[in-house]
Amino acid sequence: MRPRERFVDVLNFKKPDDRLPVVEWAAWWDLTIERWRSEGLPEYADFRLTGDLGPSFRYFGLDEFYMLAAAPIGPECPEPAHQGDGILKSEADYDSLRTCLYPDKAILDLCNAAHRLKKRHLSGDVIIRLWLDGFFWFPRSLLGIENHFFAFYDQPELLHRMNEDLVAFHHRALDALLPVLVPDMVGFAEDMTYNKGPMINKSLFDTFVSPYYRQLVPRLKVSGIKVFVDSDGQVHDILPWLIENDIEGI
Repeated sequence: MRPRERFVDVLNFKKPDDRLPVVEWAAWWDLTIERWRSEGLPEYADFRLTGDLGPSFRYFGLDEFYMLAAAPIGPECPEPAHQGDGILKSEADYDSLRTCLYPDKAILDLCNAAHRLKKRHLSGDVIIRLWLDGFFWFPRSLLGIENHFFAFYDQPELLHRMNEDLVAFHHRALDALLPVLVPDMVGFAEDMTYNKGPMINKSLFDTFVSPYYRQLVPRLKVSGIKVFVDSDGQVHDILPWLIENDIEGI
């Protein structure tokens, strides 16, 4: 069986004929590569030198599992002052930063990457996931952790505006991507739980997150893409919320 066949079988609750997929969900971080290099990692397998994850996957005996993404925060946007901080505080700030958000170039880069992988994806040699900023994750990235929590009560219109703009950006990305290549799965980056459970309650989820899933998930599923949410923490409590929104995995 080809790697993509195995992966699709597992997503559809089928048992592959030979073995399970062997994938790395998130590619290694810089300090890991530095450690491995000191232990003899050959240069051809160091994707930071080659710009290509393929040799690295093959060196470790993994199936090739690539992520495609169009980042809605462009490189011209300011960096947060520290981890967990935001890059704006108000609707006026959002207006001023709109020129560096939702960049057309991110969608162009997404499609260029898809064209490079298309032939091998069709042959079944590679697995492809699409990665989308989610509707809890993205406003937090802009506002910072603490201000995001206050914004549910103090600036609800701003949160809705951000997520309406984000949905439009994701649709533009899908308009460009799907004629080239249909990913095997999509993951919404959310990280909306911690070690004790959800960071928001069901009412806030239904008001600020669910409406935007409902604008995208049907399109993804009609295209044959399995829809996942990515979250840290104790996720048991949010499973019914996700199921209500036709999310298929976590």
